[in-house]
Amino acid sequence: MKPRFKGFAIIPVIGVFFLLVISGVTSYVAINRGTGGYKARAASASCFVGLNSRCNQRTTLQCPDATIFCASPNVCSDSNGSPVTGTKVGTCQAKSTTGGGTNYGQGDGSCASQKGGICKATSSSCAGTFQSGFCPGPATWKCCVPSTGGGTTDTPTTDTPTTDTPTTDTPTTAPTVTTGNAKVALTMKLQGVGGLPAGSTTVPFKAKLKNATSTTDYVTGTLTADSSGKWTGAADFTNIPLGTENGYSIFVKVGKHFQKKVCVASPTETLGGTYSCSENGITLAAGENSLDFSNILQLVGDLPSASGEQNGVVDSYDKGFILNNQRSTSASVLETGDLNFDGVIDTNDWSLILQSLNVKVDDSDK
Repeated sequence: MKPRFKGFAIIPVIGVFFLLVISGVTSYVAINRGTGGYKARAASASCFVGLNSRCNQRTTLQCPDATIFCASPNVCSDSNGSPVTGTKVGTCQAKSTTGGGTNYGQGDGSCASQKGGICKATSSSCAGTFQSGFCPGPATWKCCVPSTGGGTTDTPTTDTPTTDTPTTDTPTTAPTVTTGNAKVALTMKLQGVGGLPAGSTTVPFKAKLKNATSTTDYVTGTLTADSSGKWTGAADFTNIPLGTENGYSIFVKVGKHFQKKVCVASPTETLGGTYSCSENGITLAAGENSLDFSNILQLVGDLPSASGEQNGVVDSYDKGFILNNQRSTSASVLETGDLNFDGVIDTNDWSLILQSLNVKVDDSDK
């Protein structure tokens, strides 16, 4: 038996078809409704806003799940930066025509929905104030909130130029130099004399001082022997720098001897006649200053000429004078050539001058 009214079986199918069409049209209209026009059914279909623009021009491009409107110069592009057209799968992104086409994030974001503002570069004009935290992108991309908007305002900061205050170098005050008179009392040991001499017990000497900046003239004096074979005498220096700030060396030249440089108040040596120094370690005060040089030998051999001058070296004149005056006791001859002060020129004096050939010259005062 065949069914009756067979054509009525397709009526439900046709009804469902019309319902689907009406639903689709309604969804399309809902999607595209609004001022300036951008609405999407999913976050992935948002229009990302570029520099100084909103999605308010009806340049229609297709994103994966909705139709959106992007204002020029914005374009919709996929993750590779290629334009999205038709129904190509991708993310709608706006690109700026400045800054090399840098992506600036997903539209106005919460800037529009919460503040009623527009995401803009802070270098552009804003009829209100820029606020942070509402726009994706770099720090220079902020929400321009109209002057009636609320929220925290980012007040543009102005760099206050710093002024370099010129510095003045305070001149260093030189220490006050105390000058005055100093007596230098010397105790010395002369080569070849071990006790009170049998001949002359006095001999002339001269001395001068040298510090870091200057050298005095020679000051003369007389040494006198005692029973222990030490010789003492004094030299007076006037108007010289005094105190610990002014260290000295002293140069002593005895009448028949080499000049000796001494740098400390009480020098010593291991082998007679070998002492040497370089520093200025003698400190002088006003009044008398005792310097004990009795633990070093003053070597003999630089004999004075007929005019009383010494040339600072043992040479043929000195050796010849001793050889030519052997066994002489003449006072004038002894004054020049009696090296051990025993009252006669003999082989002892010759031996002393031969020993001095190992040194041969004065200590330099340069």
